Amino acid sequence: MADDQSDARCWSLWSLNRIFSENSRYQRPYLLFADFLIDSHLYCFKYENSERSSVCIDYFNGQEPRVVAKSVSEFFDLYVRGSDSLEIFPKSERTQLIGRERRRRVSQVVS
Repeated sequence: MADDQSDARCWSLWSLNRIFSENSRYQRPYLLFADFLIDSHLYCFKYENSERSSVCIDYFNGQEPRVVAKSVSEFFDLYVRGSDSLEIFPKSERTQLIGRERRRRVSQVVS
């Protein structure tokens, strides 16, 4: 996948140049490698041992990245199957989520 391009679900697997560039500024002990919806959240590898790394999502919300797969192979298996656990939503579902969030915000303002 070329830099600044994403798949049909708006998920982007980064080039080695971007991985190096992004990780040179990243202050956590994880390795960033992909993003969803133009950096809405980022995917990173977490070293577990010499045989395995888990895959996490960093929301940049002040909390530690959340584990979404216990291994890289599990992550890509979930990706191919389109699992919601990876938080890579199809466009129609993203539109529904955005609509729900807008309605929730409006109801809070009105209340």
